[in-house]
Amino acid sequence: MTYWLVRAKWDQDDKINEFVHNNEWINGYDGEKFFNEVNSIQKDDFLILADGSYIRYFAKCTQNYNDGTYIKVDKWIEIKPFYLSGKGAYIKTISKIRDTKIIQSIDGIISNAMGRIDHFKISALEIENFTVFKKANLKFSQGLNVFIGENASGKSHLLKLIYAIIKTNNDVSMNHSFDETSCQRKAAQNLTNVFCVEKVGNLVHKSKRDVKEANIKLDFSEYTLKFVFRPKSEVEVAIKALPEKMFEKKAVFIPTKEMLSIFPGFTLLYRRREIEFDETYYDLCSSLELPLLKNIQSYPEKYDMIKSLEEILKGKIKIENGRFYLETEEKGSLEITIIAEGIRKIAMLSYLVSNDSLDKDSILFWDEPESNLNPRLIKQIARTLLKLSSHGVQLFIATHSLFLLKEIEILKTKQSNIKYFSLSMQDDFVEVIQGNSIEDIDEVVSLDEELEQSERFMDKELYSEANE
Repeated sequence: MTYWLVRAKWDQDDKINEFVHNNEWINGYDGEKFFNEVNSIQKDDFLILADGSYIRYFAKCTQNYNDGTYIKVDKWIEIKPFYLSGKGAYIKTISKIRDTKIIQSIDGIISNAMGRIDHFKISALEIENFTVFKKANLKFSQGLNVFIGENASGKSHLLKLIYAIIKTNNDVSMNHSFDETSCQRKAAQNLTNVFCVEKVGNLVHKSKRDVKEANIKLDFSEYTLKFVFRPKSEVEVAIKALPEKMFEKKAVFIPTKEMLSIFPGFTLLYRRREIEFDETYYDLCSSLELPLLKNIQSYPEKYDMIKSLEEILKGKIKIENGRFYLETEEKGSLEITIIAEGIRKIAMLSYLVSNDSLDKDSILFWDEPESNLNPRLIKQIARTLLKLSSHGVQLFIATHSLFLLKEIEILKTKQSNIKYFSLSMQDDFVEVIQGNSIEDIDEVVSLDEELEQSERFMDKELYSEANE
């Protein structure tokens, strides 16, 4: 495999955005400078795009026009910035990479990046005897997945379960020395911390009959994680399926409580004190603590997402002295605590994209995004969900808002990839009905009261008019 290190800056002219948007690379020098090097690039060779001393993108050559200037690539794929020592020939505009150690590092970077992109959407979840679920088999969309149900129907449980498994997946993928015993304990630890329970066995479904064990199976596009645990399980689960190679996946969980206003000092408080918050709150604040990316404009896909969110905010989110502010043109800098809660939620998303916690290949979990919002802001949230989905983020949300569901249906297009899951209580377990539209779901029990209220309101209006 041949790697070519290429750059996109000549004097003060930075072409990274242009190259990434157009899936190309162009030698910016006139005459015959680097002519031979450019013409030596073959189809299927890899171009590694650097910005200063950092590799930022890679792409495969699909066509060389042999004019010493223009190369067409399949698609520039963004990677976590990787430091490349600018020594020898590797400081030039284009150079063939020959250093064995650098090649090995780039091999690993490309392997991990391709694994995340090609193999790492969540495709299905099978559960048996887990919390309120007796048995369920859910098939997911790669875009937006909406869990609908009344309180205590298990919506949050599904979000937290998937999130806890992803945390375990990432722990394993980042530590190749993990053995099966360590994995079993880590999975149990993540489940107990995310669900805030004393032991993992407490998550086994309790029914009128004796239950032997809970079975969990989460399918990604190319591999499966499967484990079981019993009511008496405390600090470990039994792993039944664990692939040899696993890939790290960015995941963000937004709980029901808004976090920007209580962010200052939260992570330190969580680490030192016993407080009634599950680990999703700590994880979110830890992500918010990360510094912003430099030159965010040079990350076109991230920048597009941020601009879409800032249009809704009518401003930019920033942090000063550990506190968040919304910088607006009309009113200047506003402390986040005096901003409407819905705007705070969107501002948080913008900041998570800006500091690279959330990107186009991430998974976002959002528990009741409509919580404490008025209809105007719920419309903005619906628009935000569909925009994130269109950018490649896989989303899982839990809601019992008919208004939000209707707004999603109004805004969706033919390109929207949406799956709905209706959860309803049946005796001592929850039944799951799934479909590609609201019409595909026979029962949306959580919405019955809202619909019934609308009917009573219309009846009252008609009655009043008839008796005037």
